[in-house]
Amino acid sequence: MDRDSVEAKVDALLTDFETAQMNNVSVDYPAALLDAYLKILLVMELRQIALNIDGLRDTIRAQGR
Repeated sequence: MDRDSVEAKVDALLTDFETAQMNNVSVDYPAALLDAYLKILLVMELRQIALNIDGLRDTIRAQGR
């Protein structure tokens, strides 16, 4: 599962939810599903931040030598 596919799924779920709310219709998926995809995105973002920090740390170490 890559970031783009997760983001696309979240966008689709949000669009479905917003459309259903405007039409006073219930959605056919639980809010927990959207929550799960949002958590996956959060983990992906945190991993990217960790990689960026590691890269910066390596750069700083290399410049210090």
